[in-house]
Amino acid sequence: MAKVIQLYATEEAVRAVRRRRGKFCLHREMEFCAEQRTITCNSCGAQLDHFEAFCTIVKDWDKVEELAREKRRLSQEIAALSKERKKLMASVSGMRRRQSKKPTSAGDG
Repeated sequence: MAKVIQLYATEEAVRAVRRRRGKFCLHREMEFCAEQRTITCNSCGAQLDHFEAFCTIVKDWDKVEELAREKRRLSQEIAALSKERKKLMASVSGMRRRQSKKPTSAGDG
């Protein structure tokens, strides 16, 4: 039978694992097998507890939603800045046209 481990550990447990193995895996790359009904870490190969994997996904989903909100905000800001840029470019273009239409004095200089 495969060893099932927890995704979340106390800081002391993390230090103990690092002392024993020299490294610690956060199991961020999970592979779900529907046929065998298993969840395996792609990084270290450990079999993961289903509920702990679910909790990780839920926790990460909050981050995904936060990033989606930030993306929407930035998209709106980019759209507003793009509109402003178009207005400024039109204004500069108009100024250049008016400047080129001004008559120059032959007696200057």
